[in-house]
Amino acid sequence: MRKYSFSKEEKLEILNFYENSQFTLNEVAELYKVDSRTIKDWQNRYISFYNSERYQEKLDGLSPLEFRDQAA
Repeated sequence: MRKYSFSKEEKLEILNFYENSQFTLNEVAELYKVDSRTIKDWQNRYISFYNSERYQEKLDGLSPLEFRDQAA
């Protein structure tokens, strides 16, 4: 396993490869020399970011949480 931290870009590259390939999670983990639980953690964090924190043009440049707060 790798001893250093992955950059944001490296994490996204690994997640994109995992999502768009025919490889299993364990195969991707072995290929990139990272624990499969780490990849799942990155995936869960990205999904959370995408669904609640990411600024979106269709919400007038607000994040979904900001938009919900404004609508309430």
